[in-house]
Amino acid sequence: MVAVNSFLFRLQINNPIDAVAFREALWPRFEPLLPASFPSTWATALLASYHSSNLKDDALEFTKRTTIRLLHHALPPTREARTFARAAIRTYVAADLDEDALRFQEAFLHRLDHRLPEHSLWAKELVISYRAVQGPEQALRLQRSNCELYQTTLGPDSDITLDWARSVVRGYQSVGDHDEAILFHQQIRISLHSTTAHYIAWSRQQIQMLHKLDRVEEALLVMEDVWRHLQPDSAGYRAWAAQLSAQYETVGRADAAVAVCEAAWTTIKLSLDRFPNDRTWKYQAHRAALMLAKVYRRNNRIEDAMALEATSSLLLVP
Repeated sequence: MVAVNSFLFRLQINNPIDAVAFREALWPRFEPLLPASFPSTWATALLASYHSSNLKDDALEFTKRTTIRLLHHALPPTREARTFARAAIRTYVAADLDEDALRFQEAFLHRLDHRLPEHSLWAKELVISYRAVQGPEQALRLQRSNCELYQTTLGPDSDITLDWARSVVRGYQSVGDHDEAILFHQQIRISLHSTTAHYIAWSRQQIQMLHKLDRVEEALLVMEDVWRHLQPDSAGYRAWAAQLSAQYETVGRADAAVAVCEAAWTTIKLSLDRFPNDRTWKYQAHRAALMLAKVYRRNNRIEDAMALEATSSLLLVP
């Protein structure tokens, strides 16, 4: 079969009608072998020949017949079959058969292995089609169902799962449903392990979303939740303490602002006591002491602040 295709290429048939006639003559031999690679390639070429010859009715009839065979075959679609499927969708759309294109696109997606990246690519294309044909709400329902599928099969922290989760959040935001966007975002956030970078990133994003809606107290609850899960050797531990303390001050909770900085200083100092010669812990303790000293000064605890500043200076002595 490869030799036949190579021979046809060497013939350099310039007349599209002749190309149609040649490919049609051999198609009955190849059609039963779908969705194997070569027959799928031949089908794509034949469909392209129909279009080049402006044989729109023939192209549509061939598309309908071949897509039915493609969907009814037990074997998973090959890469070449997927190429033909995209050409078939374009044929339906060109014939103003958007619903037919959508049904085929959806049926073909079910033939793909959802554990492979190709499934996600096809699903995204289907979302675009849904949005164009059936509107944003239908598209959003599809986005959410796909996200749940990937969450179940690939895991909550899969890059594909989180990519779809972000698209769902944007989908809710695009239709003005910010409450649902935050609710869904929260569901994704709490599904992530609290020690991962994904968890921290999603927490930061949720805090920003809540602040934009002036839901300051809810944002503070998220910050507190993250803080409870952080350890002194966690990335951003001290920075998170500083941000949480500043947020407490913003809402007028001065005692809580002091307490979180005291907790950070105490915890880091305990780590330094266990490893007194560790330069990293010395630096972390130095910065934590200065952070607490600044909070003390803002609360008129000048003597406590001066004592901590002196301690922090000693930590930098070789």
